Amino acid sequence: AERLAAHLMSEFSIDDGAKSGIAGVQAVMCSPLTRAVQTCMIGLRPLLVAGPAGSDHPQIQMVELNPNLREKRNLMGKDSSGKYIGDRLAEAIRESLRTLYSDDPIAAEGL
Repeated sequence: AERLAAHLMSEFSIDDGAKSGIAGVQAVMCSPLTRAVQTCMIGLRPLLVAGPAGSDHPQIQMVELNPNLREKRNLMGKDSSGKYIGDRLAEAIRESLRTLYSDDPIAAEGL
């Protein structure tokens, strides 16, 4: 996910306007499972924050958590069951990302 974020940032530093086809993306869909949301937030971070004023920096307006995108549950598997719903899901994701980036509070701030 961090490699994706670095790649996206390098794309934005190109001045020729060719933003690898992502400039028009306004929304993404993601599984609501914690690890999928974490990957989405980390990997797409450059698209989730506004660029400098007046720039043509693309920005995603919405991340939709769609339960239909969860992994198919295997026999006896619990890894595709959600643990949180609603506002508690957002809180749990923020808490886990802060813990993950506890050594880099500035990186955690943007998540």
